[in-house]
Formats: sequence, structure tokens, C-alpha cells
Amino acid sequence: MSSVAHAPSSYVPRLLLQRLAERPPLVAPEGRRAPGVLLLSDIQGFTALVERFTSAGRDGLEELTWILNGYFADLVEVVHAHGGDVLSIAGDAFLCYWPVAGDDIRDAILRAAQCGQAIQERLHDRPAGRDHRFGTRIGVGSGDLVTAFVGGVGARWELVATGAALRSAIAAEQRAAAGQVVIAPAAWTTIAHSCVGVTGADGFGVLAAVREPVGVRAIAEPAPRESDDVLRPFLPPAVLDRLLLPRAEWLAESRRVTVLMASLPPLADAGATALGEAHDGVRAFQEVVERCEGTTKVDVDDKGILLLAVFGMPPRAHEDDAERAAYAAQQLRESLATLGIATGMGIATGRAICGAFGSDRRRDYMVRGEVINLAA
Repeated sequence: MSSVAHAPSSYVPRLLLQRLAERPPLVAPEGRRAPGVLLLSDIQGFTALVERFTSAGRDGLEELTWILNGYFADLVEVVHAHGGDVLSIAGDAFLCYWPVAGDDIRDAILRAAQCGQAIQERLHDRPAGRDHRFGTRIGVGSGDLVTAFVGGVGARWELVATGAALRSAIAAEQRAAAGQVVIAPAAWTTIAHSCVGVTGADGFGVLAAVREPVGVRAIAEPAPRESDDVLRPFLPPAVLDRLLLPRAEWLAESRRVTVLMASLPPLADAGATALGEAHDGVRAFQEVVERCEGTTKVDVDDKGILLLAVFGMPPRAHEDDAERAAYAAQQLRESLATLGIATGMGIATGRAICGAFGSDRRRDYMVRGEVINLAA
């Protein structure tokens, strides 16, 4: 058993830490639109890897915890060293962000490209136990980026991101093979003369090397806070439960859970109307899942804002979690309908690996397994 305490700040991005250091705690939804560069990385065959280790029992979970902690910690170290910020971790996918200083988007794109190359050199094809290796795909995109804090139920605010930067990073990652860094057309046009690579017919560039690298500049640490209490509303209940214990067991566990998935339209911009719609939708989701005693997580993908509710997570586990999920789905559909939002939903029950992975630089509480894919 490990008695090492987890730093609450490791569960949130630097963007949020900076926001909380500069202004009072969130009491209303906030949105911001600005140029940005995103890097999206994805581990090939991650679900199969999780399933294989989970089937090996406690020994398999211990080995998987050690492997993933090492991979996550090294990836985050590379991102931070290149001036990036890990916005979100969705199991095997890392969404990383580089702000644009002034009008110099080229500098931010080159830093992200160099970071992608460094990640591949350090982590691609790393052994992940016997007969399995980490194959990492990376996409880089640039453009306007909308970031917003929405929700607020129980003072829990969710960070969502959307915009051209996200769409292009997703498109680039989807075109990447394991071991490759693919740059979206607008970003590739900006830096191609400083790089070695192949330009495809669709304008996407496959990076081979950065010929004119920019100096590595580590991410700036946010101003210190008086207390970590301000971060607690952003932490998963399972994490809060362990943080409050003097000796917390952080090892991953295999649990039978029920997963509910739904989605909201992407955030169109940072204007009051779009921000209000996203806020109302996420808030409705939080309220319903809270009533049914599940846990919530909000992510983004190429289709919009992804709502993920898990029933059966510590410290909220019940014998009737599947029934609670079905009831929550019905209530959520009705709540969203009153907001004029129609969405499909998926529910699945099965075993998943649950646990905190990473390091004190950045970590996340992850729920992963075939049950997630089935619900999706």
C-alpha cells in the first residue's frame, strides 16, 4: 500500500491553475476565444492492453499501474519541457495546449511539433509488458480555440474546449500511423519551410524532423495559492475520498461499473448564447447524475462535448447501479429536451480498470475498459 499523498494540483491543467491564481473562484460560466495550438496523442490498442492486464488479477493491475505511471509521467514531462499544458487526459488520449504569444503562432506550432517528435523518440514502441508495446499516434493543429468553464453543480466546474484548433488536431491524429506526428494543413503551411517531412495530397504533413528548432522553454508555474481547497470542486469523488484519508490506497482496481454516455453539440464560440447553452446542458447532466449518485466526467471530441457518467465508482457504489444509470438516462433526456437539445445515449455494464495514473506533474483518475467502447 502506498501512503504517498497526491497533490490536488496534479489533477488539473495549468490553464485552470492560472485562472484560479489570477481571479476569484468560479461562480458563473466563463468562456474565452484565442488562437492556440493543440497536440493530441493516442495510444494504439490501449483497451486491449487494459483488458489483458486486468484479466491477470492483482499482479496484472500492479504491473499495469507501474507501466502507465511511467508512460504518463514521461509524456507530461516532455510536454511541460516544451512549454505545453496537458488540458485533459481521456484514458489513452492526451490533449495538450500551447498558447500563442502575440501574433507569433509559428513559434507555438514549432514547439508543439518538436514536442510531438520528442514524445515519439522517448515513448513510441516502449515495452508495455510482455508481447505488447505502446504505439503512439500524434496530431497537431492550430487556429482559434474556445475554452470554457461550465456546469457548477456542487461548485464543480468542467473545462471544455472546441474550435478550429481542436478540429484540426483531431483530423491530424486520425491520419497518423503509430510512430508518426501529423501536422494539420494550416499549421503545416506555417512551419513546413522549417521542417523535413512529406506533404500529402490533402495538405497534411507527416513530420520527419524540425530543421530550424526553437529553443525549449519549460511551462511557467502558476502563482502559488493560499490553499488547495479551491481545487477540490474540480477533483473526482474517488480522488477526494482518498485525499481525505491519512493512508490512501492508490493502486488501480478492477470494478464492475455501469457507464452512461451522451453528447452535446460543440461550443460554437465564447459568446453569451453558445456559452449559456453549453453551461445549461452540462449543468443538467451534473444535476441528474448527482441525484442518482453517479460520478461525472466531461470530455470533448470531434462530435462535440462528451458526457460520461459512471455508476459503481468509489465511494458511490450500489447494487442497483445499472438501474440508476437507466433512470438517469431517462431523466437526462427529458431535461435536455426542455433545453431544445436532442441526443442519443448509450449504456453498458461491465468491468473496468479504475485508478489514478501519472505523477505530481499531472495525473488523472481513469476509468477504462471494453465497457467504455460498448457504451460509446
